[in-house]
Amino acid sequence: MQTALFYASEKYGESTIVGKGSSSYACLMMIDGIVSGPDALSGLVEAIEKARPALPQHVVMQLTRLIGITADETSRTRFYLCGGGLRFNDRCVSLSEREFELCAALAWYGAMNADALSDLLFPDVDPMFGSNRVRVITHRVRQRVSSGIIQFSGGFYHLASEIEVDVKVDEQALVTLGRRDGLDEGDIDTLRDIVRRYFDPQATVPSWPWFAPIAARIEGLGKEALLMLANHSLVKRRLREAERLARLLRERDPYDEDPREILIRAYLALGARAKAMREYRSYEQVLARDLRISPPPFLRSLVVQ
Repeated sequence: MQTALFYASEKYGESTIVGKGSSSYACLMMIDGIVSGPDALSGLVEAIEKARPALPQHVVMQLTRLIGITADETSRTRFYLCGGGLRFNDRCVSLSEREFELCAALAWYGAMNADALSDLLFPDVDPMFGSNRVRVITHRVRQRVSSGIIQFSGGFYHLASEIEVDVKVDEQALVTLGRRDGLDEGDIDTLRDIVRRYFDPQATVPSWPWFAPIAARIEGLGKEALLMLANHSLVKRRLREAERLARLLRERDPYDEDPREILIRAYLALGARAKAMREYRSYEQVLARDLRISPPPFLRSLVVQ
């Protein structure tokens, strides 16, 4: 029997297995309706393994949860603040929104007592009732995942020490890569993976009020990884790639000088001085109109040499 991924890609196009648009949901629906019997399952496992490098992390989690297989990087336990989810002992765990929010608070802030969690999660609820809710949600998470997933000691709740948090892992990875003189293929793959996960249009970022600074940090990490890729392409003289990546950055933040500099340098290296000047003039106009400031002098010096 042909695999569900084959059927889905045939019906919905190749975008199904690279997680573009809404076809990932269509893929899940096709799998749910087609997979039956051990042969179909083993074929599907093989297909997903081959497609995994192109699949966004949240799609991998959906697929593996649906059919119960082990994904890459699942030998460890990881909590995903970006896209949402928890992978525990090689399996994806589906959490309710409140359960996910409580785990997210512990994942980001570390150890917290019941009152602090209540104030964060239930600011409009009487503290006593809020603390009771925290205990109930904690109990449900332990039932759903493991009794040791949320631990309690010294009056404080905290996630088990072995659990990794995606944003913190990625922050450390970017710090490490930023200290290196050059990037190898493995480094490039790491950066591309961060960009793919953090800028995936299907990956949702929680809208809880207290999460806003973390959401901004997630956006910042994605932009930092993208900037590193753009600079690497510029250094390696892959000028069209540098231009493409810098344009993506410019779209996300028209006031940021880094993508403007990369674009100007790429255009100059391509011999397109007029385009470099237009890029500078466009940046100058945006800054003057919205912020009443001017570009840094060094940027102008690039185009008037």
